[in-house]
Amino acid sequence: MLKIGEFSKLSRVSVRMLRHYDEVGLLAPSEVDPMTGYRYYSERQLITAGRIAALRALGFGLSADDQSRERAQRALNEFLRPEFLNRIDEIVYFNHLTEENFRAIAALMLGEVRTAMAERGMTLHWTPAVIDYLVRKGYSETYGARNLRRTIQRDVEDAIATAIVAQRRAAGDIGIDAQDDHITVTIDGKEVTA
Repeated sequence: MLKIGEFSKLSRVSVRMLRHYDEVGLLAPSEVDPMTGYRYYSERQLITAGRIAALRALGFGLSADDQSRERAQRALNEFLRPEFLNRIDEIVYFNHLTEENFRAIAALMLGEVRTAMAERGMTLHWTPAVIDYLVRKGYSETYGARNLRRTIQRDVEDAIATAIVAQRRAAGDIGIDAQDDHITVTIDGKEVTA
């Protein structure tokens, strides 16, 4: 019988993956010590672990998320010493944001602008074209929602501020729409241009 650490070294499967295989029922330990919780594997299970590793190397049985987690884990193992990795409680992996995620985030960020304007006695509403515009201009898999925040500040908030200043009186109801690759602002039902 081999302890999980010894089995991991011999099979070249990380302890974390062995625990995962146990959770999903792919490779359960032969014995688990009830007192200590140690997991013990038999030498015959090395063959099964080798088959699982070979199938994983071919890409079978792993989702895209699992594959990216594996790549990240391998990179960490190559870069950091095992003594440091053992002190880490958990590693959090982030997925890339999709366009649908960006739509939801854009609506939330516009809601924040709406709340800030409501504190100043103004109401804000927008059309779905504004969300499409913001996603088109701010979508980036690499940088996440940071570009979206900048796009809202530059294109929406600046357009609203310019329209309010151009009107030269207090604004009440403000609507925004996206037309011809720019944001248009209406104040109290009238389109305002700067």
